[in-house]
Amino acid sequence: MSYLCVFFLFFSFLNTHSQVNVSKNIQSLVDSSTSISKKKGINGFKIQIYMGADREEAEKIRKTFIKHYPRVKIEYKHEAPYYKIRVGKYYSKRQAYRYLKKIRRKFRNSYLVNVKIK
Repeated sequence: MSYLCVFFLFFSFLNTHSQVNVSKNIQSLVDSSTSISKKKGINGFKIQIYMGADREEAEKIRKTFIKHYPRVKIEYKHEAPYYKIRVGKYYSKRQAYRYLKKIRRKFRNSYLVNVKIK
């Protein structure tokens, strides 16, 4: 008998539906905060694996990085006269340092840079 009651209660809770009511003011605040973050970006970090004036060297390093880390997003920039290769997108310094240690095994001159992440 007690098993039947427990069984009934268990399945009656599974069929309940919850609804959260959010006031218009709170929803408006969340929406505006999200749009500001998208426009201005959020402070974060990337790992710079190369900065120099030699385009051929930059291409070689880019290809080598892609070969070793194919899933990591890479940013290849030319800001005259320099070529910059930055990788990853990290929201915390701790997370960025963890990946920096791994990347430095192959790219010893890598370092963290502060960026705005959009």
